[in-house]
Amino acid sequence: LVVPSKWLGKRVKDSILNGKLIDYIYNGIDTSIFRQLDKQALRRKFHFNDSTKIITFVARGGKRDPRKGWKYIDQITSAYKNDNSILFLCIGGSERKKDSNILYIPNISDKNILAEYYSISDILLFTSKSDNCPMVVLEAMGCGVPVVAFKVGGIPEIIAHKQNGYMAK
Repeated sequence: LVVPSKWLGKRVKDSILNGKLIDYIYNGIDTSIFRQLDKQALRRKFHFNDSTKIITFVARGGKRDPRKGWKYIDQITSAYKNDNSILFLCIGGSERKKDSNILYIPNISDKNILAEYYSISDILLFTSKSDNCPMVVLEAMGCGVPVVAFKVGGIPEIIAHKQNGYMAK
């Protein structure tokens, strides 16, 4: 059996598949696309202020799926809704619209454009309460963006706490 994280490997060992040989192959990203890009040039391209802190989260279906932790996004954006020095960028909405200091961007299928949006970000906020080896985290990190996430599933195998991200309780 091949699994993309030690966390999932342990779950397999605790199942009826116990005793089977397990190999680990982590999910991968295309590093020719998901790489560090010129943040200031991209901010000018998308008309974002260089001094604004951009906190990005990806929410395709996130509001409807309680495992994605949308309630934490709501709490954070509500706490900072009057802070114009912070822009929350929500990728995966159904239409482009601005709500207070939240900018909703429709789902992005073009990986090059997605990498550009990651690259303008200061932080990726990943509030999933259950995940294995999420591509969103890998892609953002490939673009040099630190990730704040919960210590769940395979995520602690990807994020080195206080080195390339932050593991929240």
